[in-house]
Amino acid sequence: MLIGGYAHWRARQGPLYWRAFTAAALGLAGAASSFLFHGLSSLVHPPGPWLRDPVMVLGAACCAALFVLVNAILIALAERAARPGESWPGAFRPGATRDFEGLLVNAAGLCAGVLVTIACTFSWAMLVVALPPVILLQRSLLHQQLRAAAQSDPKTGLLNAVAWQRDAERWIRRARRLSVPAAILLVDIDHFKRVNDTYGHLAGDELLAATASTLGQHVRACDVLGRFGGEEFVAVLPGAGQQEACHIAERLRGRVRDIAVQPRGATAADDTVTVTVSIGVAALGVDGEDLFELLAAADAALYRAKKSGRDRVCTLPPGAGPSDPLR
Repeated sequence: MLIGGYAHWRARQGPLYWRAFTAAALGLAGAASSFLFHGLSSLVHPPGPWLRDPVMVLGAACCAALFVLVNAILIALAERAARPGESWPGAFRPGATRDFEGLLVNAAGLCAGVLVTIACTFSWAMLVVALPPVILLQRSLLHQQLRAAAQSDPKTGLLNAVAWQRDAERWIRRARRLSVPAAILLVDIDHFKRVNDTYGHLAGDELLAATASTLGQHVRACDVLGRFGGEEFVAVLPGAGQQEACHIAERLRGRVRDIAVQPRGATAADDTVTVTVSIGVAALGVDGEDLFELLAAADAALYRAKKSGRDRVCTLPPGAGPSDPLR
């Protein structure tokens, strides 16, 4: 409770009613875990300190787990009420990047609560020694969680444009310094506006997420993938020349063609939405010498793919610049 209350006090963001609900959720979770522990203690009646009784130690761990569970359920119920159209799994994890980090923070809170409780059973003075490092640990984990959230696109879970550009610039500088190849892919979903207009923006968001997941599964482990904005995705391919980059782009294009999303509420098979992508490829040393030039060349190559009929991979012809992609 002390750790949760401290974290709540530190996170003074959002409207007052949400902070009040968070405090109430912490209080209810603490009351539930305390009620369970005292009930177990009255049933077991340990002859000595409860730490020497395996049943009570296990009960204390279960109480700590109950605290985390009740708090998570209450917060999920509030998120569900705030977003009536969202599925239950989404209510428990509003952001795609929150899964592992949230689990890690909850696990740290669980372990910290058990450690602080054990320390306090020996002496309340131990609280002064035990609590500061525990708070620092949880703050560190929360910082990592918030940092990951700040770098991620909420709809797809990929790097957002700012975070991707920072990583891409580092890879391009490294490639130039070591004189190794690198390439940029600019991926655009074909006729995405038509999906939004026909099936609604929720279906469009599902299609974005499905496309991002497919791209993420079929790029190489070393590639850096991000959402560039709207229906565009971008990837930097370290160590890939123009030919290899085109092969990777063709593989991605083929995998995306297998995507089939059924809009919510649709039951007929003909309501299944399929998707294709157009991809522009730009290679370091061929189409540009820095990230800005490569992005301009990839954008021009993407324009060429769109004008050539979509659902294809294009590069700039030899000697053509970003200003004349159809040359």
